[in-house]
Amino acid sequence: MKPPRATVGDAPVIDLGAYLPHRLWALSTVLEAALEERIAAALASAGGLTLAGAEWRLVAALGRSPGLSAAEAGARTGLGKVAVSRAVAALRRRRLVAREVAATDRRRSVLVLTARGQAVHALLVPELLAYTQDLHRALPRQERDPLDRALARLASRAAALRQP
Repeated sequence: MKPPRATVGDAPVIDLGAYLPHRLWALSTVLEAALEERIAAALASAGGLTLAGAEWRLVAALGRSPGLSAAEAGARTGLGKVAVSRAVAALRRRRLVAREVAATDRRRSVLVLTARGQAVHALLVPELLAYTQDLHRALPRQERDPLDRALARLASRAAALRQP
């Protein structure tokens, strides 16, 4: 049985607390804020450096796959062109990322971590892994795989809904 639809007058209203997209967004917001606090604490030893969400994602992606183009980095991180462009500019200003000519195609530029960027990456990754472990503690082991599958199905469905 479906719950009754709430209305105000003739207009339907929505309970954001029960609306799945809002619940996922709210969870994401809390997760991101807690993670950025942890990242800031971990990077305090690197001279008080701070990284915004798009920036730490790019550092993580380039640490795993050096030599990505900006478009490839955006695809790996789920960031849009504008967010990637701003993050790359900020990371280049702080000398964490450099733009180089691709060895295989001189017409193509790629992004790589500088030595300083690699040092930040080395501080960042253990914090990201520890945060994931801390989150996993909220779920019994037998619930983790079904959650991963459910999230993958939701992501796939959301992507399909974007297609005209």
